[in-house]
Formats: sequence, structure tokens, C-alpha cells
Amino acid sequence: MEGYKDLTFSTFQLFINECLAELKNFNVNDKWNQNFSDENQIIHNVICKIMNERYFTLYDNFGSPNPRPNHIFDIPTKTKIVNPRKNSQAELKNQLFCLYDTNTKILYLNNSQKKSFICKYLDNILSQEIIIKNIYKNIDEFVNTLKSLDEIKFTAHRDIFSSQINSFKNIKDLFGIDEPESFTISAKYKLSVHENIKRTIEKFKNEQIQAPNSCLTCIGKDDHGIEQIFNENTFSKTISVILAQNEEKLLNPKSVFEELIRKIESNA
Repeated sequence: MEGYKDLTFSTFQLFINECLAELKNFNVNDKWNQNFSDENQIIHNVICKIMNERYFTLYDNFGSPNPRPNHIFDIPTKTKIVNPRKNSQAELKNQLFCLYDTNTKILYLNNSQKKSFICKYLDNILSQEIIIKNIYKNIDEFVNTLKSLDEIKFTAHRDIFSSQINSFKNIKDLFGIDEPESFTISAKYKLSVHENIKRTIEKFKNEQIQAPNSCLTCIGKDDHGIEQIFNENTFSKTISVILAQNEEKLLNPKSVFEELIRKIESNA
């Protein structure tokens, strides 16, 4: 659609000092918002916020003074004219949108090539090691990396009770007031990973496939003690938002983040 732009967000993991980032890590104040030129002479205008007491957002409006041709083409006169922009000026026509959901521990980024910039920027603010990792593609890849298991969480809606899945039948009327619209079971562990645990995770992964409105999340640590997360629903999805551009052909960052949050919460 003319006048509209489609943004696609991919999902990642965000680690601060080898642990998945939490809301307490983002004590956003004035120092989080900066204007600066990086080593490549790219000008950045960065604004960070906390939205809904849950989402950390980082918006970067950036551009470079170069290349700068001496002449530009004037469309109405169809002639070349002297470029009015000075060498010391830059057009900030590029936009980077980054959102971290502190509830689900998922990072959303509209440009995966900018992961290193996000890491450097947060490292500069926090003076802590920042790592952005891809989310595992499949359960086998995840389990084979694990040394210990910390948590298994399973979320589902009431349609699971009418399925052939038996694992959750006992909680159908747990409180004696009819079956819930949705539920989440979270079990925390401190266990070394062995074949029985691998089979258990595989079982719940298969039950998730049978219940499309469910979500399996597993958290553990690898051989280096670094926290790892598996969420197949999240990996298999990219989230797209379509928004109207302003008169500068740019997107309003507030509108972008609000629409992304709406999509995240409607898919929960």
C-alpha cells in the first residue's frame, strides 16, 4: 500500500552477564538517550523507554553525512543543482526498532544486522557483557546443548481439555469452578540433563504440536553455565506490522512499538 511500510521483527535472546535480561536491568534514565557519531561516522539519535512496566524499547534514528554528491537532481526543473546540504550535516533517514519483552524474555529486532550495535550500545550504558543469541530451531538442538534443567513452563487454552492429550486432564476442574479459559504450569528444577529428561521434554513438545494454542518453554544452562531458552512457538514466528509513514516517509516510533506490543499480546 502506498504511504505504508511493512516492518518484520525477528526474535532473539538477550543476555546480560550470561543471564537472560530482566526488567531490573533496564533502569532507564537520561543517560540511556544519546546523540553520537560512531567509529564509521554514522550519526545516531537513540531513545530508550519502558512501556507498560514490561517492555524495554530502543529506537535509533541514524544516518551518515557521506556519501554527499556535489549536485542533486531537481525533479520539477529536471536539472542538476548544487547540493544544499553541508558536509557537516547528515540525513537521519534510517530507523532501527528494538523491543525486549521482560515477561517472555524475548528480544524483537527489525534488522538482525544491527545486533552488534545493540550489544555495543547497551554495554556502553550498563558496563556489562551483552550477548544477543538466536533462539534454538528445534528441541533436539536445545536439549543437546543443556547441562542442567532449570524450568519447564507449559501454557494452554481450554480447548486442550477436549483433545486427546491426557497430561492436563486432572486440572480441568482443579478448583471446582469449571475448566479455566487458559492456564500456565511452571515447574522449577535443579537437575542434570539425562535421557529421561530429554524424553519428557520431547513428550511435551509433541503435545504442544497437538494443541495449536499451547506454548512450551524450557530454560536451562549449558556446559559454560550460560542460561539457554527454548520456545518453539517464538522461533517459528516473525511478527510483521504495517504502519502509515509520515510526510518524511518515516515511521512514528511510538506507533511502531504500540502496534508490535498489540501483536505480541494478541498472539500470547
